[in-house]
Amino acid sequence: MNTTDYNLLFALHSPPEMAPPAHPTAFFSSSLDFLAQFHRRKTESLRDILMAQGWPDAQHYGEHAEATAFIIALHSDYDVAFQEWCHTLLLENARKGQGNLAFLAFMTDRILCNKGLHQRFGTQIRETPNGSFVPKSLENSDNIDALREQVWLRESLADYFQRINEGDVILYRVILNGYAEELELQKENKVLQFPKKK
Repeated sequence: MNTTDYNLLFALHSPPEMAPPAHPTAFFSSSLDFLAQFHRRKTESLRDILMAQGWPDAQHYGEHAEATAFIIALHSDYDVAFQEWCHTLLLENARKGQGNLAFLAFMTDRILCNKGLHQRFGTQIRETPNGSFVPKSLENSDNIDALREQVWLRESLADYFQRINEGDVILYRVILNGYAEELELQKENKVLQFPKKK
């Protein structure tokens, strides 16, 4: 896939002819304030790493460096400009044939939703009045599973929402290659820590 294709596939805007989503896609400000209270230090630490070295890799920060950076960036919803910077770095890696396209797909959807737009890959969820989870508004549901496969999201949309509705709150579990399970086994410190520089 060439650069132009990646630019289109991971664009941070909806097609101009699209109507706004029927349901809100962005977080409420109270949710963003709550998230910022306990997460901002991680964002700032990651920002320092990105400024010094670019997107973290296993060579410099260990096996789960990219996954950790992805999780921190994904949950920095109170700072969409920071998320966009992370998206740019992930996109640069993708153009070089490096990095994880599934991380980039999640970041793309998260930023689109944070901007109040439709998501593209079906990674972001909303709760319905009956307590079940469904996708936030999609740009196009036709061929969504083929699109998900193209960006390494190996679960079909139906399987993804089946897993979520069965109680798995780690939406990106299957793209972390076992790292989510490692984090869950941590008994004393459930707070995500960025790996130390080697």
